[in-house]
Amino acid sequence: MNDPILAADSDPAAATTGGATDEIACLRAIADWLNVRHPAQPRDELEALRGHLLALREIAATNDERAALLERLFDRALPLINALTPSLLDHELPLPRSTGRTLRVMHELLWQLAADLPAASALGDAAHDGEAATAAIRSGGALWRSVDALAQHLLLSYLTASPASSGVWLALHQRHVQAVRLGLAEHIPAAATRSLRQVYNAALLVACAHPAALTAREISFVAAFAERFAGQVDAPSAQAPAGSATFWIDPLRDQPPAPLARRAPPPDSGALFFSCAALATLVERHMTAAGDAAIDTSLPATAITPEQRGTLRHLLNCWGAPRKRRFLRRRQSSRAQLCAGLTAVIAALRGQDSAPLSDWMIINESADGYAVMHVGGDSGPLAVGEVVAVRCSEDDRGKDRHWQIAMVRWAISENPEHLELGLQIVAPLALPALLALPASGTTQAALLLPAAPPLHERTKLLIAAAALPAVEEKLIVVVDSGRVDVRELHIAHTEELTPSLALFAVQSDERV
Repeated sequence: MNDPILAADSDPAAATTGGATDEIACLRAIADWLNVRHPAQPRDELEALRGHLLALREIAATNDERAALLERLFDRALPLINALTPSLLDHELPLPRSTGRTLRVMHELLWQLAADLPAASALGDAAHDGEAATAAIRSGGALWRSVDALAQHLLLSYLTASPASSGVWLALHQRHVQAVRLGLAEHIPAAATRSLRQVYNAALLVACAHPAALTAREISFVAAFAERFAGQVDAPSAQAPAGSATFWIDPLRDQPPAPLARRAPPPDSGALFFSCAALATLVERHMTAAGDAAIDTSLPATAITPEQRGTLRHLLNCWGAPRKRRFLRRRQSSRAQLCAGLTAVIAALRGQDSAPLSDWMIINESADGYAVMHVGGDSGPLAVGEVVAVRCSEDDRGKDRHWQIAMVRWAISENPEHLELGLQIVAPLALPALLALPASGTTQAALLLPAAPPLHERTKLLIAAAALPAVEEKLIVVVDSGRVDVRELHIAHTEELTPSLALFAVQSDERV
């Protein structure tokens, strides 16, 4: 059966050239399509939904007709997007072209729905007090859906390390301001479980967690945590709460919340403030809970895993005590080589030709890291939390520098040809090693990172996160230093735990 809306996807105006009769037919065609569950793949159905949405924009329908169809399009789109989201959790950077195309469709669909829903329900700034809008205002459904669409748009950007559309944060702030003005901030639509304010608060919390520094699976965990506990965050107000966990937003600016400890708002900005202190306290309670279960029924017992303990530690730092930048950054345009992954890094340190190297441009640098942009070569299995070895092309005397060991702290990819990374140096030098665990009789590759004061005061051991030793377990480390060098170590404390790696501060018991 031919669908007139799908036939007009390439030219939405084509569906309206026949006057009022064709417009009525188009409205009926959209409604008929929504009444049928199509066997198509979610990606194909999203394309069809976008076609219907574009066509609906060109039709001179009444606000009631437009609002009813938009709500149905939204309710159809969200399950499709939710079905596709798990496929974004294990991607490598930059995104494959097919995944990038799907992401663009989801972004555009959510952005269009967020813009069209309030306007169709007469909830726009110009008409929010009109008598004809009373029923729509009381229901709050259109405004709630708009906020949810914007929050979903941002979450997709975080999961894929891609930039959000320009104007998303400004629209989200303004929708919340509008809901407060209309008395709809605490309203929960019939099919929802959260109020508009809770949806907005959850979006703020995820942004405050510095999602660029997390993997997609960690972001998914943070989003679920923020969604469940968003009600514990007070509404932003003009009075800044005391404490280090204070953040601010400017409702008139297209920007996410910023920590007050790092940057103060402009004097006449009309900034609003909120605190994440209650969430930080909750995170700390979960971190100190029994290892096999959460402290209450708010999270499943499986929420407290070694990997997620690392995520909770990250949340505690971001929500409870966001830190100022330690060092100033200097702009650069020099070149560097990079290899990614523990196996490749060990090969590079040993000078093996098998180490896959890629070329990068250093955008800026500080005393403890770099921002780099990919310019050539196979970048390898890059992800936030991965270990890399980085070597600047030349020093001040024109000689190649040695390999430095770094962790990928953030990543952003605007398209399949673009990738930028933030690298934090964890050690200026490293020694390939073999870690033996006497208790289990197993061995695994490792890096021993010698202390290098003042920035790196302790010796560290970096291993894959797949087989974590017990904290009290004795570690035998055979160092590859050109001679037999066996060291007996024990773990002083855990420095870092990511989905792929574990970094421990270690102390030497004795030489054996």
